[in-house]
Amino acid sequence: MKLLLKKKFFLWIFSFHLLLFSQGWGYTIHEQMVQDLDVIKSQLLVNYAPLEWKKEYLHLDIKEAYQQAKEKIEEQKPSTAQQYHQIVNQFLGSLKDYHVRVNYFATEFSFFPIKVKKINEQFCFSDLSFLNLSSQEIQLLAISSAQVTQINELRKKISVGDSILEFNGVPIKRVVESLIDENFNGDRSLTGYELAVRNLFFRKASLGQKVPKGTFKVKIRSHQTGKIAILTLPWLSAPELVYDHFLKDRSDFQASTAKLASHSSSNNVINNISELMKKDYSVHLAKELNWRQVSDIFFDKIAFDFEKNYNKDNRVKGFLPPLGEITWQTRFNKSGLYAYLYKDPVTGEENGYLYLPTFGLSHEDAELYIVELEQVLTKFHQEANGLVLDITNNTGGSLLFMYAVLSLLTDIPLQLPTEREILTQQKVLQQAQLHRSLADSFIENQFFANPTLSGYEYNEKLRLQLRQHAEEIIETWKQGEVFTPPLYAMGIDTIEPNRSCQFTKPILVLVNAYCFSCADFFPAILQDNGRAVIFGEKTAGAGGYVLPYFHSSRFGVSSYSLTGSLAYRSNGLPIENLGVTPDIPYSLKKKDLIENYQPYIQQVNAAMQQLL
Repeated sequence: MKLLLKKKFFLWIFSFHLLLFSQGWGYTIHEQMVQDLDVIKSQLLVNYAPLEWKKEYLHLDIKEAYQQAKEKIEEQKPSTAQQYHQIVNQFLGSLKDYHVRVNYFATEFSFFPIKVKKINEQFCFSDLSFLNLSSQEIQLLAISSAQVTQINELRKKISVGDSILEFNGVPIKRVVESLIDENFNGDRSLTGYELAVRNLFFRKASLGQKVPKGTFKVKIRSHQTGKIAILTLPWLSAPELVYDHFLKDRSDFQASTAKLASHSSSNNVINNISELMKKDYSVHLAKELNWRQVSDIFFDKIAFDFEKNYNKDNRVKGFLPPLGEITWQTRFNKSGLYAYLYKDPVTGEENGYLYLPTFGLSHEDAELYIVELEQVLTKFHQEANGLVLDITNNTGGSLLFMYAVLSLLTDIPLQLPTEREILTQQKVLQQAQLHRSLADSFIENQFFANPTLSGYEYNEKLRLQLRQHAEEIIETWKQGEVFTPPLYAMGIDTIEPNRSCQFTKPILVLVNAYCFSCADFFPAILQDNGRAVIFGEKTAGAGGYVLPYFHSSRFGVSSYSLTGSLAYRSNGLPIENLGVTPDIPYSLKKKDLIENYQPYIQQVNAAMQQLL
């Protein structure tokens, strides 16, 4: 009898502990969601730099936005992790900041390999080359032979410039704007539409998005015949490997998949300084809206296959065909640099063209790129009358690498933007470590000839600037402030001309609404210094650096990113939300798609003729 009572007692204790565990130690699932949201809100209040600017520009009350999210949890009582994800996305989305996003532990995504562009009020096919799937993609994504046949048949039925009228029976504009509302915070700017049309045929659960399955229907109109057709097409999908269960312990999964920053044990002072100075001026959301760049477990092998077999020509080209007859161009190279000399079709004068697809290169890759870029710009300086510098669709990257590129484009110092940076003990400690690393005076050839930080020359002047900036950060903290006054990023007030190469001829910079962060800074600096003319669409307006914050959650939240600084141009206005307005506005027209961008090219060449 006593033994039976003991067994019942232990069974009751076990059941009680199981109940406490399953309910979050006495809290309901939805109370745990609110607590999870509390943690995100607290992190935001501590680490988000543009908060005051958002109050001024957007009239945003973050406490009110949090309260609305909390009420949604209490009223809607989400029954799946995905429903909670959408509430979190809407809460952080109220900041209207392209740097801010949430990552979730999820592997599911669906896509169809086609590209669309918004042209005025129409949505047109802009690139059909993605329909050419590689054998590796077909195999790894388990695309059936019937689906391959459908994709191949599609090429015969549509053309670049054809308009999409409806998606699953709903007017296409309404579908795109619903994606804007669901995933991009109601952003109806040029950039918001650009993000949404890229999202139209690519949905990803790790971004908190609803992932469709099966098939979809599109109603299209041929630009050639005016005929209307309805096509049924398959979603190509990758499965969900993370079981959707609030109580599932994901610690093992998190440990195996989270990409933690590795710290080098090298004694190389340059590498140590580079690591301490590392700041990310890029918008990862914009990078991820491309199914061929998905960085989850499905594409680890495909990335290798692409590098080995698919892209033997590593040069990265933009969407534009040649601006004229090419007389010289870069050959296959390690860096991926694509540049050429061409003859203006009207004047016959020779100009240079250079495409910069990203500023997101690592220290070693950046150094290699700058070496090759020096050679190209030296040739351009000798043989070209001017330079068309294309940064369209550039999602940002490293500020120092961007500075290195700018140093090649001038023979006089370029004045730089200032930044206000939000401070925590972690950032102050990092600056103290950097200050100590910079204690020794720079000695020429101390490490190797002409040492650089991501391609930007490291010398005694830069050492003193970095050290002074670290002192200013530390002193600001000592004064009890958590937000610095406007300071030059990393203490660098001007970009010094490169000692080896100084391209001084006229420059036309091509931008569009898909230029983010560093690709906002780059044209802003050139425009503010009168060094270049800017052509195209207003840039996105992502004006600071971004930091990731890892998150422990029972609801699949893996991490989120917040903007840690707020940059100001020479006119005193932030880059955040405002972007860079071109000197010569130009938006793509349907005729551009149909005629392989010839109207765009004519306007670019006309602008160059005016510059020269």
